[in-house]
Amino acid sequence: MPASPHLRTFLSAFGAIPGEPRALAARYGIFVRRDCWSERRVLLHEFVHTMQFERLGGLRPFLQQYLFECLTSGYVFAALEREAVCSSSNLCA
Repeated sequence: MPASPHLRTFLSAFGAIPGEPRALAARYGIFVRRDCWSERRVLLHEFVHTMQFERLGGLRPFLQQYLFECLTSGYVFAALEREAVCSSSNLCA
C-alpha cells in the first residue's frame, strides 16, 4: 500500500490496488499479515506470484507487467492477479 494518501486515493479510484492486502510476495520473500497465516489460499496465491516472477524473468519484469495490468484493467481483472486467484482457489477446492 503506498504511503502517500494522494497516491492511495488515485490508485484506488482506478481499482489498481486492493483495499487491504493480506499478503505480499517480493521475489522469494512472502509477507503475510499475522491474522492470515492460517489461510492456505493466501499462501498459495503468493506462491503463484513467486512462480510468475520466475516465469517473467524476475521482480522488475513482473512488477512492470503487474502494475500495467492493474492500471489498465483494474486490480480484480489483471491477468496475473486472476491467475493467482484462480490457481489458489483450484488448489484449495
